[in-house]
Order: sequence, then structure tokens, then C-alpha cells
Amino acid sequence: MIDTLLMNDSIDLDQHRAAEHLMNVAFKAGMFIKTPDLTSFGGSKPKNIYSYGLIKFGEITKVLAGEITEAGSDMVVRVVCEDQPVNADELTLLRVGLDAIDRVYFGRKKPGG
Repeated sequence: MIDTLLMNDSIDLDQHRAAEHLMNVAFKAGMFIKTPDLTSFGGSKPKNIYSYGLIKFGEITKVLAGEITEAGSDMVVRVVCEDQPVNADELTLLRVGLDAIDRVYFGRKKPGG
């Protein structure tokens, strides 16, 4: 969905990068099924993939909730991570939320903002 929104000029490159960051953090938090880590069979202790990833994911959702409410945060996660469609009203919130992620994690400010 995010790639489609970028190709349709519904979001810009900075917003797309923010969405990819959110997806990456969600993946590292264990929100998606991963293939088994076969290196852990060699006797080394597997990493705890959940604690740090969940903390980072929680930090991002707090940024979103502070900017666009908790319901807005849930919508952004649903659209970005679950590839759900977005309507025109949600698109405005999605942009604002992705701008907040971009500003906090990449230090970018929009022109005129």
C-alpha cells in the first residue's frame, strides 16, 4: 500500500522512508512471522528479538499518538504494517503521522513547517 501511495504521489519520499522505518521496527519487534534463525542451532544463545524491538515500536506509536491520537496511530500501523487501504480522510492523518516519524527519527522538517 505504501509503495502504491508513493507512486500515486499521495505521499512523498520522506513519508515513504518513515513508513519503511515503521515496517522495519515492527518486523524486528516480531509482529511478522520470520523464517527460523538456523545459526541458533550451533549452540549459540538466540537473541531476544522481542524486548528491544517492542520498546522501539512502542516509542514510535507514542510519537504517533502524541501527534494524531491513539486511534490515528492504530490506523497508521494498520495501513503501513498490515497493508490495509486508506480512505481520503485517513490519508491526511497518515501523512501527518509519517511526517512526525520522519521529524523525530530523521530530523527532517518540511518546507514552511
